[in-house]
Amino acid sequence: VPLTSPGSNTPYDLRGRTGRAVLTFEVDRPGEYRLSADYPSGSGSETVLAVGGGIGTRIAMTVVGAIAIAGGAFLLALGIGIITFVRRRRARRRAAPPAIGHTAAPGA
Repeated sequence: VPLTSPGSNTPYDLRGRTGRAVLTFEVDRPGEYRLSADYPSGSGSETVLAVGGGIGTRIAMTVVGAIAIAGGAFLLALGIGIITFVRRRRARRRAAPPAIGHTAAPGA
């Protein structure tokens, strides 16, 4: 499976484990895979190999969802405001006393 550098340096802290992605890979079909990792020199600091779904997609979906909800709420509030404005204006027109026409006396 080809390894690639991650698109961003996204650290994680999940259930007491912290880390960051150094390499990523995609699996195109389910199955059993054998993973191995070592240092080129043969030794180095202790490292844990963690495998899981990417967090970047989840973050992006959360942001897009929040923007969609905020936009929908704004449009709903705008619609309620417009309907309220129109109904109040109509109610004021109906409640206003009729205009009394001023007529001038003949010959005045």
